[in-house]
Amino acid sequence: MENIGKITSKEKLVKLDLKDRKILSLLMFDARASFSEISKKVGLSKSNISRRISQMEKDKFITGYHAFIDVSKIGINSTLVLLKTRATQSEKEKYIQKISTRANVYSLVEIIGEFDIALGVYSKSEKEKNEVLDGILDGDLIKDFEICEITTKFPRMNYTEEMFKNFPGEKVSESKIYEIDSKDKKILLALSKNCRTSSVDLAEELKLPRGTINYRINKMIESGIIAKFQPNVNFFMLETEFYFLKFKLLKPSEKNQIERYLSETLRANTILESDGTYQIMAFLQFKNNSEFREFEEKLLDKFGKSIQDYSFNLAKFQHKLEWFPKGI
Repeated sequence: MENIGKITSKEKLVKLDLKDRKILSLLMFDARASFSEISKKVGLSKSNISRRISQMEKDKFITGYHAFIDVSKIGINSTLVLLKTRATQSEKEKYIQKISTRANVYSLVEIIGEFDIALGVYSKSEKEKNEVLDGILDGDLIKDFEICEITTKFPRMNYTEEMFKNFPGEKVSESKIYEIDSKDKKILLALSKNCRTSSVDLAEELKLPRGTINYRINKMIESGIIAKFQPNVNFFMLETEFYFLKFKLLKPSEKNQIERYLSETLRANTILESDGTYQIMAFLQFKNNSEFREFEEKLLDKFGKSIQDYSFNLAKFQHKLEWFPKGI
């Protein structure tokens, strides 16, 4: 898959007007929304909606569309590995290139701060996870590391509203492992490549009846296996900064409240929940340093007594992102 983000030079930044931002917000909420649905909510013709989305794709701001699969629902573990290296930049680049080729590594973000690299790893067993971690941590380049078992949440992002606007909560599905068969797997693979593919085209591609396609997609949405449809967006092309936040809590009982608060910023792209050292981690995007400081002050004012420690790392580059777990 194509790289979806990096710090770009000023001339490569995209300029989005209010209509573009509304379109992007709707796609982030549901990337399978039709041009007709988006048209009614934005107040533009379907042809205008199509033209604007096509321009964002042409600019490589939107690089694709995928279904996010909640792998915990199908018995697959998701692990976040934070790495601090003692390598030169050249050595680090070679190391990143090497580990990004591993099938179990689904996400690799280069960050600036306490750690250098944030890795997302899928595994079907403790044995498989340990084998992957042995390969990642092998060598003299790793100075320090942190391993966290995570579940991922995708809150609603909005590019047209100010921070801390309330919105209806996301649907929470029950914690249960579901069995999926070969037909489900084919559908998930196809949607992970392009979730905007119509059910008609999916039926032709997968050689399944259209009704079967729609029924199975709806069942996987209801069960929480398909957590969200969203575009691959190169956030670094906006005039914003992307931060990776980590929280160590004094009061774990307030974890849900803090996660809810992060969601209400409308700036959180991903929230990670863990039982490790850092109970909450998140990727958030801010328009400028002033907005970031406003968020930090309000967060500490509201939850300062519940947070033992926290840190902000600037996200530098998205080297890899593949939502469909290999070998399921």
